Amino acid sequence: MSSLLVSSSQSEGSGKRYFSWADIQKSIQQSSTRVMNEFKPTVLVAITGGGMVPARILRTCVKAKTGKNLPIQCIGLVLYDDDDVMQKQVQRTQWLSPDFDISGHNVLLVDEVDDSRTTLAFAVDEMLRYFQEMRDQAEASGKGAAWKQPNLGVYVIHNKLRDKVPMSNVVYPHNYFAQDLPNRWHVYPWDALDIDLHEVLAKAQNAQENGVPIFGNGMQRRPSNASLTGLPPTGSPTYLSLGSPTLKGFASSLTHGSPAGGMGVLRGASCMSKNGSHASLNTMAEEVSNLASSFKEASLLV
Repeated sequence: MSSLLVSSSQSEGSGKRYFSWADIQKSIQQSSTRVMNEFKPTVLVAITGGGMVPARILRTCVKAKTGKNLPIQCIGLVLYDDDDVMQKQVQRTQWLSPDFDISGHNVLLVDEVDDSRTTLAFAVDEMLRYFQEMRDQAEASGKGAAWKQPNLGVYVIHNKLRDKVPMSNVVYPHNYFAQDLPNRWHVYPWDALDIDLHEVLAKAQNAQENGVPIFGNGMQRRPSNASLTGLPPTGSPTYLSLGSPTLKGFASSLTHGSPAGGMGVLRGASCMSKNGSHASLNTMAEEVSNLASSFKEASLLV
């Protein structure tokens, strides 16, 4: 595999990793140039359901560079059941339309993540088998001379750094991903029921992982004994209380950059417990994402 962006730490991760819409958009946009220059896809095949949104964003990036809207086809593959439990084998639930002539195309399979590679390896094997079936049909109908063997490539946003199942060598020259990441559970914006909450968690996690200390417009860091009973006045360090006031009332203004009492876009976070000690962001994320009826007092320094 060839990574398209600077890779993250290769250590084994823990907990969940949240990705904002901006994370996804930027990763696809930055990696699309190399995909276009090297593979030159002529059709995108989204693996449902994780590959559908990335395929649509990738098509926008391709059009910006070429002026052409690539066709998008979908194939349905299921590895996890409704309870997110991995099954023994991949189930094929949907395939390409027989009305779409695959001959001569540069076919790019698109998914959101390469985890164990089980789904991708299955998709590649099935697609290569399908190419052969279409060739056999063309020859049987007397159109074999017009048949042109398609090329196959794979594109995912995130490659998890973990052991993988084998995949056909046919696609390795054209196996693209935007980013290497530790092996953690990924939470994408299209998985979110509360998108404002999800975006705040993603931005906070990005800041913590990048080691970015966040201050409000040149303001000073929050003292450990500062009150958590509410928002400070304008000109003071700005906090967002996850307990009182609640996060959801301010998430939209933070994520969309609407200033309120000195608030700006949430560019990072330092998590503190009620007594001022640093708390685990993953622990806080779990508490908040579960939308418990009563939150532990904590704050995001923005």
